[in-house]
Amino acid sequence: MTRLTKEFFSSGEVLYWDHTRNGAPCPISRKVTETFRSQGVKTVVPKGAGDGRETDLSGLQRVPRSAYVLFEKKDESHVIRQLLENGVQQILFHPMMAPSKEALLACEKRGVETIVACPRMVLGDGMCKIHALILNR
Repeated sequence: MTRLTKEFFSSGEVLYWDHTRNGAPCPISRKVTETFRSQGVKTVVPKGAGDGRETDLSGLQRVPRSAYVLFEKKDESHVIRQLLENGVQQILFHPMMAPSKEALLACEKRGVETIVACPRMVLGDGMCKIHALILNR
């Protein structure tokens, strides 16, 4: 597993897949969306993401090489399978919704870089930066 740096966002876009809470916006999601917007990171959001439906990436014209995902454990295999099948090369998982060892191994076998961290640790400010400093000692 890799450590999160600003390089993860160097393309200026990220597939942002919030597959949580059956339609209710996740509080983490709102903060991260604000941070992406303020830092100029374009988010590509799959149709149906966040509304509790089985989201599929085939509706996107192009899938970015980097993805930030939030998902409930019951949806893990679906989300990981979609990412791997659609050529995502880097996946950032939020620590509060971290993937299983099996999911990380599946990514590793396909040569996909995985990171478990909050994007606000490198793009945000205040407490998030302090949190990053503490964790990265």
